[in-house]
Amino acid sequence: MKILVMSDSHGRLGNMQKVAYDVMPDCIFHLGDSELGIDYLNSFFEIPTYGVRGNCDMDLSLKSHDVVEVGKHRFFLTHGHSYRVNSGLDKLKAAAKEENCDVALFGHTHVPLFENDKDLIVANPGSIECPRQKDHQFSYMVISINEGDEMEIKQKFI
Repeated sequence: MKILVMSDSHGRLGNMQKVAYDVMPDCIFHLGDSELGIDYLNSFFEIPTYGVRGNCDMDLSLKSHDVVEVGKHRFFLTHGHSYRVNSGLDKLKAAAKEENCDVALFGHTHVPLFENDKDLIVANPGSIECPRQKDHQFSYMVISINEGDEMEIKQKFI
């Protein structure tokens, strides 16, 4: 299983389309601020697409967070603004642990992050369209899960 993880596309499709074509994922996690709505993203990519509501999303059908199970892994998906990720990750980590998740994925900051505690991986793919890190590279993540449920998370840049 290959999962493409993106965030903060802000109404733009160009890099999302390019990356989806290059990666050829089995499903997509969009961590908010797509500004397009999940129905549109599902129809555009034509593969299962899971999304959460960001602070710029108007699609009220989107949840503020979601839990997606893939094999033995439980992914906590959120945009992050509701957990005040700009001020630290403690609230996000607590929410993910409360849901018995082993991976917490978030966006909002537009800056890639990967933190691997022994019981929880916390990661942010950065922004696919509006990066804010020092080098301003568009970024995303690819999560691969093999038949033995071993997981590999790779940060990628365009």
